[in-house]
Amino acid sequence: MCSTAIGIIYAAGYSVTQSRNDSQQSFATQATQSTSLPSTPMSKYKDGTFSGSGTNRFGTVEVNVTITNGKIAAVEITRSATRYPQRYIDSLPEEVIASQSADIDTVSGATRSSQDFINAVLNALSQAERS
Repeated sequence: MCSTAIGIIYAAGYSVTQSRNDSQQSFATQATQSTSLPSTPMSKYKDGTFSGSGTNRFGTVEVNVTITNGKIAAVEITRSATRYPQRYIDSLPEEVIASQSADIDTVSGATRSSQDFINAVLNALSQAERS
């Protein structure tokens, strides 16, 4: 094929692809505009203080999670009986508050203690969930 023919085929393919993308964007914009969200969304969690614990063969971590206005407002380690000192995981409550979930990284060197903490928070949050 000559370079002119290749250029024409390329341009035709680009034009068809661009046309499809434009119509998909238009449809997405219309769908977004026609969908309205409630003015006061229902929170995932009910307010209160909830306790949870996480255990493995190296020990146990217990926490209290406080929910205020449907958000994680405070996380307190109430008991830490693990192989490593609690100071290894003392930064984790702030991470939970910042991320508003138990989906946080573990502490290198205290992985099992971190996992106990995360499981304790998950246990407490499961009690706080609205049914």
